[in-house]
Amino acid sequence: ASALAGHIERFWDPRMTGRLRERVTADAASVSTVVVAAVAQLS
Repeated sequence: ASALAGHIERFWDPRMTGRLRERVTADAASVSTVVVAAVAQLS
């Protein structure tokens, strides 16, 4: 999730960076689940 946040920060409004980081941290489990499911389907 931290890598994803770092990638998004390059294109995101700097004022939203802190909020985005909090959101990613809060949703880390959900994000990880979605990523794993997507990778499983693509592989």
